Amino acid sequence: MRVRLRTAVRARPGVVCDFGSCSPGRSREYSCEATSRLGGAARLTAVLAVSTGRARVVALAFGVGMASLVGTHFAALHQPGMRPLDPLGIALLLVGPVALLIHRRWPVTVLATAVTAMVIYRGLRYPLGPVYLASFVALISAVALGHRWSAVAVAAAGGAVTVGWLALQNPDHPLPWGGIGAVTAWLTAVIAAAELWRARNQRRAQDRATRAEIARRKGSDERVRIA
Repeated sequence: MRVRLRTAVRARPGVVCDFGSCSPGRSREYSCEATSRLGGAARLTAVLAVSTGRARVVALAFGVGMASLVGTHFAALHQPGMRPLDPLGIALLLVGPVALLIHRRWPVTVLATAVTAMVIYRGLRYPLGPVYLASFVALISAVALGHRWSAVAVAAAGGAVTVGWLALQNPDHPLPWGGIGAVTAWLTAVIAAAELWRARNQRRAQDRATRAEIARRKGSDERVRIA
């Protein structure tokens, strides 16, 4: 049985409602207007969600870039023996943050780009600071998006190349094993945090899917009851 409304509404061309396809110039006892409005609201919600997601990515990249630049600038003031932070060093610092703009689409590529930039940065003896921040963010993103082993391989390769480069530059000095151990501990903690974040996101996605399925079933049962 169809749902009877007090006023018959002429259907819009091409509008598809729950009761079938509404053709031009044809009057119905039920209205497709509500269905059309619901569809428009859903599309608007989707557009807003995409815009919000992009804004968050831009804000993340900007924040990481500013923190890397400002933090390294002040840290360089206390490292007189290091190479001054010139335009090349600034460009290398910004490679990772700029790459974060596409980290959701190509997480492993972004991680490799950020790590490569930092390997070159350290090899050229630029000052230390929060220079690995973009690499850490890219590592978390790659692991959280399901690329755990690729991310670990890229991070390990970057660390090995950096240590080897520094060893070649300073053959008369022992390797800073304390610093290497600290970086390794940081990487382990970052990967563990990314795994926890991934598990949390998966649970939230499952919960949203379950609620959506329950709402869909309730809606179907309500339509059947009204009919």
